[in-house]
Amino acid sequence: MKETVGQKLLTMLQAQHNGCSLYALHHILCVSDANVYQIAKGERHMATDTILIACDCLGIDARPWLIQAEIDTCKSPKRRQILYRILDELNTPETRAAVGFLAFFVVGFFGVFPG
Repeated sequence: MKETVGQKLLTMLQAQHNGCSLYALHHILCVSDANVYQIAKGERHMATDTILIACDCLGIDARPWLIQAEIDTCKSPKRRQILYRILDELNTPETRAAVGFLAFFVVGFFGVFPG
């Protein structure tokens, strides 16, 4: 069985937090420990809010993860096709460069002018 988005993100979070337990991740993700265990076993998909929190903790772009999670649960072949196209567009060098530039600009701007 293919590893789910939630399972991948849990694995990445565990690695980032020195191999912490699944139990410890429920505090980080602000969800119940039962929810984390169900995600880890592939019995439940990770909710959108939880994906956003996980990606924020990992410092990664949430968009591809959100799209992949939607693809994993999508029943419509046409919708899935559109989502794959969007996912492919996110992975172009031009898009990555634009996102990198915007991140540099935002960090630089707010680093100079703190709120």
